[in-house]
Amino acid sequence: MASCPFCIDMNSSEYSSLGITPIEIEALQGLRDIEKTDSFNSGERLALLYARALTRTPITIDPGLLQDVLKTFSEREIVVIVSTIAQVNFWTRLIQGIGVPPVGFNMR
Repeated sequence: MASCPFCIDMNSSEYSSLGITPIEIEALQGLRDIEKTDSFNSGERLALLYARALTRTPITIDPGLLQDVLKTFSEREIVVIVSTIAQVNFWTRLIQGIGVPPVGFNMR
């Protein structure tokens, strides 16, 4: 979602072994509607929509989305989701900020 070439390269080498389908990858990349990707369960869809909202600059969270997150996930789950989103966004900006290129993880 943050369009980090290094991150995509690094993580894409494990997509198929983790059972992530090409359709799901398209949804993660914003090429397909997350809400219409049937292989994601409702919790996954909600977490991904929340991640997309928190990854945008400026951050804009629809109040309805936030209410759904608060109703669906426990406090602990929300902390894990938000801290993961924040950490990935940090790594993305760090890696892009210092110009780390893809290194061919997917080719190994």
